[in-house]
Amino acid sequence: QLAKLKLRARKPLRSSSLLNVGRQKTYTNDLSENDIIHLMNETGFTREQILLWHSDFLRDCPDGRLSKAKFIDIYKQFYKKGQVAKFCEHAFRVFDRDGSGFIDFVEFLIAVSMTSTKDPERKTELFFSMYDIDRNGLIDESEMRCVVEVSFKGVIIVKILT
Repeated sequence: QLAKLKLRARKPLRSSSLLNVGRQKTYTNDLSENDIIHLMNETGFTREQILLWHSDFLRDCPDGRLSKAKFIDIYKQFYKKGQVAKFCEHAFRVFDRDGSGFIDFVEFLIAVSMTSTKDPERKTELFFSMYDIDRNGLIDESEMRCVVEVSFKGVIIVKILT
């Protein structure tokens, strides 16, 4: 029956600034004052929390970059059921805003903030962005099929929405 539907979900009207950050990536172990202020404004984390996250990030990613493979490996440690790799493909694409194949610390912390928020509007924006694969502001039938496939073959997606 899904094939018979002309399904086109529209992107929520209010777009989260967290998913539309227009900043240039830097691959450095240093965190600039501008980065700290940007992260405080975008995530709500304190300076101390940001510095602690940064220290932990560099311990796991000494070059300041998180690869897709490492992202998937980390995620698999927490979620053993379902299609972890398929889910991570979508999540990684959302958080690697410039498509470089790596997530830098600023992108990483914004991802942490987005996935840990209790705000249902932000969670909806995150969920939508994960499945708007072509980033055209709509979820078409093939993108919806992908959502259904990942959702029904695993319980992972439920964690983001709870």
